[in-house]
Amino acid sequence: MHFTALVGDQQGKKINVELFGGSPGGRGNYAETRAFKEQFHKDDPTFLALEYKDCLTDAALLKKLLPFIGDRPVIRAHASRLAVPSTQLSFVNDTLKAAKELCEKMPDKKMPTARWLTRSDEHKNRVVYDWEPASWSRLCTRIQSIGFNVVRELLEKERATPQIGPVARMMAADAMQQEASSSRNN
Repeated sequence: MHFTALVGDQQGKKINVELFGGSPGGRGNYAETRAFKEQFHKDDPTFLALEYKDCLTDAALLKKLLPFIGDRPVIRAHASRLAVPSTQLSFVNDTLKAAKELCEKMPDKKMPTARWLTRSDEHKNRVVYDWEPASWSRLCTRIQSIGFNVVRELLEKERATPQIGPVARMMAADAMQQEASSSRNN
């Protein structure tokens, strides 16, 4: 992956980014390949080695990118109670896609509750449809990390404007809101 440095000694130059995985042993000759790459690029100021964990939060990623991009504001997509860090946009999109597919299969076309998904409490003996996987725990955990009500809200908004994706819709709505706010202030 490459990007152009915006500030510093490397301004205007292409920065060569290498993303290293999270497991120290890795697969096959991963450790050997990584050591070779780091040694090969040790004197290259345009080489940036990133750990996978550095890319999981905006704060960690910005700390690594600061010498190349300067102090930039974090771009976030907003939808009422949801602020999505830029490092999580694909996670949210993937979760919403899976939730939408689930809703399309539900008899009432609505998002079920976490209890329904996990077959707990009053749903312990519910009917299990033939299209259901053995467990919904992974999807349930993903939806819970965003919030069931927020996912329901985003899916409702997507039904109203299906031509664009949910995160793009959030970002567009946020941009329009900021534009309207700034024009009122001027």
